[in-house]
Amino acid sequence: MLELAQIKKLLSQYTLQDVIDFTLPPTQDIMIPCSSSIAETLRFMGQQNIISAPVYKQPENISSDSVPEVFDIVSLIDVCNYIVYKDNINEEINHQNLTTKAYDNSVFSNPISDVVYKKDTIVGKISGDTPLLQVIADLVQDKYNYALVNPVHKSHNDSENKDLAELKDIPQSGTKDKERKDISNLELLEFKSRNTVVMVKRHDILKFLNSINEQLQQVLDLSVECLIKMLFSKNHHEGEGNSGTSLLLNSFKRSYTNLDNPCHDMILQRNPPSRLQDILYITPNTTALQGYKILLYNEISSLPVLDQNFCFIAELDISHFHHLSRNNVGLLGKPVLAFISGLRSTSASSELVKRPWFCSNSFTLNQIMFGMINSGYRQSWVLDSSNHINAVLSIVDILDVFSKL
Repeated sequence: MLELAQIKKLLSQYTLQDVIDFTLPPTQDIMIPCSSSIAETLRFMGQQNIISAPVYKQPENISSDSVPEVFDIVSLIDVCNYIVYKDNINEEINHQNLTTKAYDNSVFSNPISDVVYKKDTIVGKISGDTPLLQVIADLVQDKYNYALVNPVHKSHNDSENKDLAELKDIPQSGTKDKERKDISNLELLEFKSRNTVVMVKRHDILKFLNSINEQLQQVLDLSVECLIKMLFSKNHHEGEGNSGTSLLLNSFKRSYTNLDNPCHDMILQRNPPSRLQDILYITPNTTALQGYKILLYNEISSLPVLDQNFCFIAELDISHFHHLSRNNVGLLGKPVLAFISGLRSTSASSELVKRPWFCSNSFTLNQIMFGMINSGYRQSWVLDSSNHINAVLSIVDILDVFSKL
């Protein structure tokens, strides 16, 4: 494990600021005003191919040098949670399906600020000089869903760098038994001069790691088969102490044996050596609304749709929410395959409705990272020759490889 120890020593020299300096994403172009409707927010996020965005409000006294105040981040998970648990969502779904007309008081007309005030994603505050490995470990361990990052670079006015925008007290969501959300959409905000922001996504961390790939080759050459064993096999880690890659927790956080879990009877259990993860699934008879409640309850961002032979046939993903509106919300009440095909037929750009991404055991970590960086995917399904699921590798798993070196 000497090579991996050297790589860990190398990574320990970097901070979050190095990621910020490398990526420099134009966050000001993807900020959402708190007065925007949910429909406008979803449409904008879809156009930008993002699943989270900072929300801002204009100062009371607007002048030429006024700067919007970013006070939180909203994600598709937050929007999904708000909509599927809305008291009258079934009434709106039924109305749209029966009349083919939009509901007068559609939930999609509500301001995005309603979602922000009711969401329960966790926001932390860290500094740009936080070690990169610590940030990665915090993301994997769910210590926070989002963070506001105080930059370490000095501006022309040093006092500007000392002002970190304080979050408002936001009441926790009423969704029962939910402590925190899936963090596949975690984003970090850096407050720079005059409180303008730079947003760094987990994909940006992957981009930074890819920029130093020559120094990480020992890890990047690992095969998917090896990664699965490193991440999910108990036997693989026995006797390695702290020098190896430790076991990652289950790919979902809720106990599937709990009868309150809406998918307690839909689980692909571990079956070594072919499958080392417990994997949730839904069937073609599951409605999209039921599927999203399962997704939210178990704090994950996608679910496979399996046929009666447990073969992979489709995927219900949080990104599908990009394409929902008051004009097609009725699709939520339909079986999941009809929901997905309906999105493709009603969306302005059907090709933007994401399709599943697959890989094989022979793929390398480098190939998985490259695919996630260039295509924006957040997970890859590992299938055998019969379309049965061997594993799923998420962006959290990829980061976990580096956090556990």
